[in-house]
Amino acid sequence: MLVEIDKAILRHIEEHKAATIKQIQRIFYRQFNNEDGYTYARRKLRHLEEQEILKSYDNNITKQKVYYMDKKLSAHDLFRLDFYSMLIYIGAEIIEFKKPHYFNNTFNPDAFAAFGYGGLGYTVLLEVDWKHVSTSMGRMQMYEKLYREADWKKEFYGRFPRIVIMGVNPLMYSSKNFTVVRLGLNLADFDRVLLK
Repeated sequence: MLVEIDKAILRHIEEHKAATIKQIQRIFYRQFNNEDGYTYARRKLRHLEEQEILKSYDNNITKQKVYYMDKKLSAHDLFRLDFYSMLIYIGAEIIEFKKPHYFNNTFNPDAFAAFGYGGLGYTVLLEVDWKHVSTSMGRMQMYEKLYREADWKKEFYGRFPRIVIMGVNPLMYSSKNFTVVRLGLNLADFDRVLLK
């Protein structure tokens, strides 16, 4: 028999296609310290797998166990969901989180997030760069084009989003039009980097 937390976790995995133990800990067990929350999340996911509701695999890129229903996710998508789970973990109220498409689907950032935190509103466009040396200058020029040509006041709640480059060696890029911040894949100093 499934209890309410089981149903909530399954709804989350159904909506986002997969989740790691760490992500479930951040989203559903954040009231506990890290070690206890991780243990509760691990046990809960293992129980759901034993019930044959979920399947699992070890992702060799993220080095995490991943639980899913139908289809395995790429490491790229898992890093994107790490970002999402950290927003919830710090207490952000998520208004929108999606994979956007611009310029007739020729430019697709990894995520757009609109969220509230501490009484303020934030918008972010996320670039996950786990396998490149750094995000290419060409991609950054597409953000400049987006700034110049898109109806971003309507699209982005009145303010052009902060560009977050999440990666091993994120590109150093400065723009007169928008803010670019770098974030490691381990999400260290997440709230300080994201909310400064």
